[in-house]
Amino acid sequence: MTNFTPKVKRLNTGGQDQVKLGVALQKQGRMDEALAQFKSVLQDNPTSMRANLGAGNIEFKQKHYDEALVYYQAAIRLDPLKPMPILKAGKAYLKQRNWDKALEQFKTVVSLDPKAIQAYTGLGQVLARQGKYEQAIQEFRKALSLDPQMLMIRIRLAQAYIDQEKLAEAASELKTAININPQKWISYAELGRVYLKQNNYGAASEVLRQAVELNPDVPSGVRLSLVEALIQENKLEEAATLLREVPQTKQLAPRQHKLWGDIYHRQGLHREATEAYRAATLLAAEGDADSDIMDNLEALEDQDDDGWEELAESYKSSADSLVSENRKGRRRMR
Repeated sequence: MTNFTPKVKRLNTGGQDQVKLGVALQKQGRMDEALAQFKSVLQDNPTSMRANLGAGNIEFKQKHYDEALVYYQAAIRLDPLKPMPILKAGKAYLKQRNWDKALEQFKTVVSLDPKAIQAYTGLGQVLARQGKYEQAIQEFRKALSLDPQMLMIRIRLAQAYIDQEKLAEAASELKTAININPQKWISYAELGRVYLKQNNYGAASEVLRQAVELNPDVPSGVRLSLVEALIQENKLEEAATLLREVPQTKQLAPRQHKLWGDIYHRQGLHREATEAYRAATLLAAEGDADSDIMDNLEALEDQDDDGWEELAESYKSSADSLVSENRKGRRRMR
């Protein structure tokens, strides 16, 4: 009788171990090493959902959105009814400003999982960037109905209200956000923006100071908002000190020059104010300045302060308008 030895197929756990290692490396911030692990798994097993998602997530974090989409789309093909890879693809399309594709992905996720908070949030973000604020607000509201504690969704809702100039509604949402988590600087910063629009400068400076105290590394735009509030309160010395501390960048330069103009204007330094407003106007308009104003500026160079005061008033109005439009345009692009 022939001896029979059964053959037992050994399970290859190497791929699983590599995926776990990749996840661990990613958590440690070792992105290149983590990506190498996921790619190694996919060479042997292209159908690994976790490896495709892991690789896609790393490419996404590194802002390689085309590469991320390759992995997310592979994951979608593996399981078209799984919401997560579709949601990830939607976020990548959102980053690429491919609104139609992003909407398609987020709507698909909602159809698969009506309780997908991030999908409603994604829909709201796309609609807000398309200027469809009422629809965006509805989507943010749906997300909050599933979890009222989601701070960033509430802030996005407030931003949509701000863009519609519904300032009371925006302030209400931001105050709720502060009550949910008093340690988040962004809630105070956005509330400061609302107060500035309402000309409530004392309240604006108070909450903007809180934002800076909570996060000394706040974006420079927040500090400029604080400078603006201080100028309106006529705290010119403090405003000038803070303004000097803000690094000058191409993006912020029009607003910085405009604020210097406001300080000089209130100090009665009309020639300096005019020059600052002129710089703000030129930079905000990307060099497309009014030639008549240029001629007036040159003609008044040697005149007395009364002439400069009149011209400063003219430039102030122009700078206010252009810098405001410049900032609105940047917010629509965020």
